[in-house]
Amino acid sequence: MTKTAIITGISGQDGSYLAEHLVQKGFRVIAYLRPKSLGLGNAVHLSGKVATRSFPTDSQSHWDSWFREEQPDELYHLAGCSFIPDSWQDPVATNASNIDWPTRLLESVRRYSPATRVLFASSSAIFGLPTVSPQNEFTPTMPVTPYGISKATIGWMIEAYRQHYGLYLSNAILFNHESPRRPARFVTRKISQAVAAIQAGKQNKLVLGSLDVSRDWGFAGDYVDAMQRMLQLDHPEDFVIGSGRLESLRDLVKIAFELVGLDYRDYVESDAAFVRQTEPKALVADVSKAAKLLDWKATTTMPELVTMMVKSDIERLRSSKLAA
Repeated sequence: MTKTAIITGISGQDGSYLAEHLVQKGFRVIAYLRPKSLGLGNAVHLSGKVATRSFPTDSQSHWDSWFREEQPDELYHLAGCSFIPDSWQDPVATNASNIDWPTRLLESVRRYSPATRVLFASSSAIFGLPTVSPQNEFTPTMPVTPYGISKATIGWMIEAYRQHYGLYLSNAILFNHESPRRPARFVTRKISQAVAAIQAGKQNKLVLGSLDVSRDWGFAGDYVDAMQRMLQLDHPEDFVIGSGRLESLRDLVKIAFELVGLDYRDYVESDAAFVRQTEPKALVADVSKAAKLLDWKATTTMPELVTMMVKSDIERLRSSKLAA
């Protein structure tokens, strides 16, 4: 029998890669789209292959009736506020998106579709300024941003529902994952777009914060495979998902510029205005649990990821020029 999966956030990078992955596996995929959204976004190429449903995010009655009617096998809740500066600008909206909304989903699943297996996208931001490295599923949560606090809060709510009601609920604690589908305001895409524009003579400088921060950089397309594997286990588990490699932003920038034969030091400037006051120094995933229980590991290296993103933005710029 064909399985049904619902995805929230299909227009983003994770949702679009996940939808591709599930369609290839023969799933019937339904995307929840917020009213007045831009449609399928990054998943527009899947038009005709995925169904859609739209109603107000805060309508509990709509969620209830949908889950009562559909009884989905799997639900992937990937939507929500994901840009940390936005969470400082409007923490109330962040909590509404990252705490209130998933709590409504928990209630609908509990009451009307308790057999549904649910994955929630969490974040390494729950670890804040960790005192141990690398971080795993047992690392204490010490969030230092409204975004991180919202993800940690809903994580505890999910744990409570899992224990109290016996529901199949899993948290994917995702470390930094990027792709050519990443919005331009995120630093990796800001870099790849700038490299393409500088090479084309359309931009002179790239202004960033500190280049000395380090992160665990991975490819979103790899991570959605881990998400789907998580819901195939006999029992729900939370997993840290990352590459397990700590690499500096400086190295990422250097690789990006070298791809077009340029020295980043001639084009990149640092501005303290872009430096976060609570900037983690060593967020890196211990993925031993995922390797053991999911038989999963990230296969795309950081240089391969950067190459993919820069080439994509060069081609995008070239195509827009030809269309002009």
